[in-house]
Amino acid sequence: MRHLFVAFLALGLFLAGCPQEAPSQPPAPSQPSTPSAPSTPSEPSTPSATCTDTDGGKDVYVQGRVDAGMDTGTDACLGGGSMVLEYYCSGNVLASEDMACPSGYQCISGACTQDIPCFDSDNRNPNELGVVQYGSERYEDECAGSASVREYTCGDAGVTYETIDCAAGLTCEGGACAGTPACVDSDGGKDYETLGTTSKGDESETDHCHSVVSVFEYYCNDKGEIDYVDRTCPGRCKDGVCVEDTTVNECRDTDGGQDVYEKGTVTYSGGKVTDACYSSYDVLEHWCTSDGNLGFAIIECEGSCEDGECVD
Repeated sequence: MRHLFVAFLALGLFLAGCPQEAPSQPPAPSQPSTPSAPSTPSEPSTPSATCTDTDGGKDVYVQGRVDAGMDTGTDACLGGGSMVLEYYCSGNVLASEDMACPSGYQCISGACTQDIPCFDSDNRNPNELGVVQYGSERYEDECAGSASVREYTCGDAGVTYETIDCAAGLTCEGGACAGTPACVDSDGGKDYETLGTTSKGDESETDHCHSVVSVFEYYCNDKGEIDYVDRTCPGRCKDGVCVEDTTVNECRDTDGGQDVYEKGTVTYSGGKVTDACYSSYDVLEHWCTSDGNLGFAIIECEGSCEDGECVD
């Protein structure tokens, strides 16, 4: 028994003297990975080595173009033509600024200018709906009343307008005079002693002397159209009206009077007049009256009229 105890003791001492392996340690927990820093945004553009501006900078009176490497910009109009998008160089980088045009100027094609183009589509015609284009501004004719038009047109200082009354018989509709114009005679009809003008719409005729002793008198006929009568004055015609003429004037007729077979010339106080063909078969014959004035008549030839005289 004593020998068995010694054997166990020896075995224990032997095992105690042997080197012991350290127990394996559990692996250290892995540390969470540190997130990578966010990437830096790229610059919009790398400043170029040079920047050029054709108008030399912030010049709103000249349309310029800026070139800065891959970046370019051309001056343009903003705000209905009241402002300029002005490009310029900031160092070697393209930059821009909204700049207002001065008073009296408007932006046209990227530059402030006083030389603004103006166009009137109806050339100031109240009977037509017109539009005036002044740079970027637009004006349209409009009714100013039941029978009048506010007519826009181009003026020396830009767009101007005036109120125009429609012709008699017309009313304003949609910015223009419309309807059928009436015939109007300023002297009231066949008044040979008053100078008158007869008009209908855009057409008008004014009384005038046909010869020294006759007048073309214009009037409105029964159809409402402009008509005329060739009236021989009791005295003479002056400035489109018949006037009294009691003076006795010297008068000479080269063909001796009412000779339709000879072309004659009458010289009188009012001037000189020569016989002429009124048509292929009629001659306008002139002569001196007993009081020294000019007489004339349209006389039918028995044959034909050639060069101011009748021929068989």
